[in-house]
Amino acid sequence: MDEKIQLHLIIQRWLGEAEAMQEQIRVGAAQRITTDEGQSFLNEADLFAAYGYFPLRAVEKISLSAFVENIDRLVDEFSVDFHIWSKIHPDQIIQGYYSCHL
Repeated sequence: MDEKIQLHLIIQRWLGEAEAMQEQIRVGAAQRITTDEGQSFLNEADLFAAYGYFPLRAVEKISLSAFVENIDRLVDEFSVDFHIWSKIHPDQIIQGYYSCHL
């Protein structure tokens, strides 16, 4: 425990803003980490809510990470759900989940 859980994504061909800001994009990223018993350690609706536009090239590689610490009982598995989307083009989304077995 007390290890970093990381997700690295390579994203290509997302579209930027129309008109003058064609090479710019606004993205959102949600992440939820729960145990196999349903205990939630992280539930963030939008990790990029405080950010404005990014250059398109900057979002070609997105990493989401979190530390899970201070566990007070035995845990066999964590489930990490993620959702990354363009705030400009709602049809551009990536979502999924993965499990970490201890």
